[in-house]
Amino acid sequence: MNLKNKTMIFFLRIHDNFHYMDESQVYDYGNFKTFEEAETKAKTMVEDFLIDVWKPGMHPDELSALFSMYGDTPLIGSIPMHDYENFSAREYVSSRKHALCEQLEKQHQEKEKDALNEQKD
Repeated sequence: MNLKNKTMIFFLRIHDNFHYMDESQVYDYGNFKTFEEAETKAKTMVEDFLIDVWKPGMHPDELSALFSMYGDTPLIGSIPMHDYENFSAREYVSSRKHALCEQLEKQHQEKEKDALNEQKD
């Protein structure tokens, strides 16, 4: 099949980890012109969840566990169907959890420091 002349549409198929294996909780999201656009949106969705559930002092493995239990796992699909290397939300979480926890902890400490400085003024 010659894919060069075919227009492909990419979309995200979202699986709810809290309702694992429950197909009634799976839904499609968005239309993207390229795999890269779909992958960027998938990464953003995963990071947004991680940021929302992060708490000060949280260990990266705890953050990863929360994603595994409660996060939404986006998979990238295409029309027409085509085999390509897919995005793995779990691998993405694993690659980002340490840096993200460090970044969020620094931001939290800066906010606390600023709040203390405002109280002194």
